[in-house]
Amino acid sequence: MIEMVMSGIENILIFGGVASIIRSIMLYGKRTEDWKGAVTMFLKRISLSITEAKWYKFGVSMFLLGVVLRIVNYTLWPTA
Repeated sequence: MIEMVMSGIENILIFGGVASIIRSIMLYGKRTEDWKGAVTMFLKRISLSITEAKWYKFGVSMFLLGVVLRIVNYTLWPTA
């Protein structure tokens, strides 16, 4: 039972993190009209507004927490 709950939470965190990162990219693209810069967001520093930076950091932290939770879930309850 607990492994099913943790599996659901990890999926919510991972997909929620990806959605938040995509939201920050969309906000940056709409603000600057520089969609090439939005694609290179992961490779180099670009100037984000406060709102975009908050969505980006929130998304990355949610994604990483979901990945850590998945590792813990597979460590405690390995699949056969």
